[in-house]
Amino acid sequence: MTVSEFKVELPENLVLDFSSDPLAPFDKILRKANDSDWYLHPELSRCLASLPAEDIEAAYADNTFAFLYGKNERLARIWVIEHLLVEEAARRRINVIAAPSPAAASLPYTSDCLRHTKVDGEGMVRLADFQYNNASLATNGFSFTVCSTTESPNSTYWLLRSFYDQGVADHVSVRLDPFLWGSSDSFPQTMYKMIVYAKPVNWEGIGRLKEQHHGQMRADKAEDEGELTEFVWEPRPNGIHFSLRRTSLRRTRRFRRGALHARDLRSR
Repeated sequence: MTVSEFKVELPENLVLDFSSDPLAPFDKILRKANDSDWYLHPELSRCLASLPAEDIEAAYADNTFAFLYGKNERLARIWVIEHLLVEEAARRRINVIAAPSPAAASLPYTSDCLRHTKVDGEGMVRLADFQYNNASLATNGFSFTVCSTTESPNSTYWLLRSFYDQGVADHVSVRLDPFLWGSSDSFPQTMYKMIVYAKPVNWEGIGRLKEQHHGQMRADKAEDEGELTEFVWEPRPNGIHFSLRRTSLRRTRRFRRGALHARDLRSR
């Protein structure tokens, strides 16, 4: 689904709230659509109701939406509006970064809390001038994030963490995100955990492969839930190639049951 082709008018207050919340892309619209006490609920309700029928059909035609939700009109409206807000936030971020005016004259550097923070000609600030709490960068009672490199607000989370894990943070400068910042008392401090389901890779053994090597990875869930990741290392004339695919275990189980049922019918 290409959301940029939709011509829905997004309320400015809704865009500002969405683009400044690091948790917004993670089902915020779904949650707030049912929260009548939320201060922007009237604007969101009108926005959802304004979607034309062709936008709803576009959501139905999206493979991901169809797999997750089928044909649910309310969820289709929420799906479209959320994607539009993600795209609009990313567009505005690029506009700020690409503006011809000096970076120091743009957000967040024009805020009072950064008045005495040195900003270089490329809009970068030294990490040494901030306190890191494993989630964001803080100074003078405000929290900031490194400028997102994709539409996802957590796209630089692991990059920032690696600077501190490798002990090089004092020598690194970064561009702060123009929207994802706020008072440390209320700004969401998001942290993530990575779990790897696999044995350490034997690179020497892979380099000596003469035949295909297959394997699987599966999360610690019930047998018919989650996803199954299958991979293969394949030796070719120009090197060793790696490919993988993820399969829904629930969908696979339904397919197997259907295949067994069809076989039973043929045998009768």
